[in-house]
Amino acid sequence: MKFNLPAVSFIMVAVLLGTTSAGRSLRGSNDIPNFDRTPNAAISGYNRKHLSGVSPTDCANECTSGESASWCVSFDYDKDHNKCDLSDKRANNVGGLKTNYAGNPYDHYSLQTNPDKPFADFCWKDTYTRGPGRLPGRVADCPSGYTNNGLTCGRGSDEIYSPSKTATCPSGYVNHSVFGCHRPYSTANKLDTCGIFNIPCGGCPRGYYDAGLFCARDAHNTHAFTCPAGYSLIGDTGFCKPSCPAGYSYTLESCHRPVSTLGYESSGCKANEEKIFSLFHSRCVPKTGSCNANEEEDFGLCYPKCQPGYTGVGPVCWGDVPSDWVDCGMGAASSDTECALAVTDQVMSVGEVAFNIATAGSGSAASQNFDTVTDGVRTAAKNNGKFKKALETSIEVYGKAADSYSLYEIFTRDDIPMEPEDKVRANLELISLFDPSGVTGLVAAYTYPTCSAYFTA
Repeated sequence: MKFNLPAVSFIMVAVLLGTTSAGRSLRGSNDIPNFDRTPNAAISGYNRKHLSGVSPTDCANECTSGESASWCVSFDYDKDHNKCDLSDKRANNVGGLKTNYAGNPYDHYSLQTNPDKPFADFCWKDTYTRGPGRLPGRVADCPSGYTNNGLTCGRGSDEIYSPSKTATCPSGYVNHSVFGCHRPYSTANKLDTCGIFNIPCGGCPRGYYDAGLFCARDAHNTHAFTCPAGYSLIGDTGFCKPSCPAGYSYTLESCHRPVSTLGYESSGCKANEEKIFSLFHSRCVPKTGSCNANEEEDFGLCYPKCQPGYTGVGPVCWGDVPSDWVDCGMGAASSDTECALAVTDQVMSVGEVAFNIATAGSGSAASQNFDTVTDGVRTAAKNNGKFKKALETSIEVYGKAADSYSLYEIFTRDDIPMEPEDKVRANLELISLFDPSGVTGLVAAYTYPTCSAYFTA
């Protein structure tokens, strides 16, 4: 069979867009190959795409070979309304299926994982977030009126409006402020009654003196001010200030309390707690443990425990490494060698893009003209040494042990079990042979499926 380059390019684009018809064969609504059906159950939430007026087979087709093929791993089918919701999550990713819907309208379909060794030797770990975490325990107690500010207990300034009052003067006197209580000069008639209150005939009232034809009393000043209860004199001003609460002082018609800061030792905890210093805060934690029973501590914070099969690192729960595979950072690989190759490929792809941008593409060995491969893949292999070598060594790069398929077989056979990400990566690898920028190679280096696409929980 002879291929021309446009045909190969069409296949590449079709797979990249997820519209190629090469996929899993789908037969009946209740017997769909490559899907496991769980009656009367569904994933609650996590819906990424909705389809109406469809059969389970239509939903499965969209999940495996439609536009959703690059991410779809399950769908819930509404039997009463012929609708479905496609999801990029499996039941084990979200804590299981919900089975108590009224009337049991849903069936859950989960895309089966490849029973054999995956097409790729690397996959990204499944992840989900578990919140930002919280500081363990509680903020340590400060003295009444103070707030825990981390290292210290602080209390802000405060003002209480407290107007002054005019002081009271003795009877007959008028408050003249700083001049005191003033009694003016006054006169009075002599008394006509004799002997009453021991006042002689023609005498003067008490406090007055005989001034001949009349009685007189001189002007007088005194500072005999008095204040109402709860008030005290403001010096000799003739005004009374209120009594301020403890810690306050009277200033300009108000009771003022200044800012106050107490040291770390001023905070405390209850008898069944101990004080710790955590992330610049004094906190109280139970002596039996820092976090609750359903939490775990990581880097000084308490997070909800991850679901079974996941390990928490900060706010993210990372899927465990599949059995017989090795940990490879944010991913997993079939061996230490494959891990090193995948990581190297990712790092080198970034470097290649940077190098080719800096050299305007002149440094790329793959900048040959497309005219040299117009006769298709076979002619390309003959005229382009890099392409030919890639085809010859594809059993090592894309291998599946001794039963690997070459790049040529990938594009000429439709029975190769491949995840959508595998198809994208394989096409990008082929395109990158003729891409002088290295961008497609960079994308290919990072385009791997999550491990749940290959392995069941």
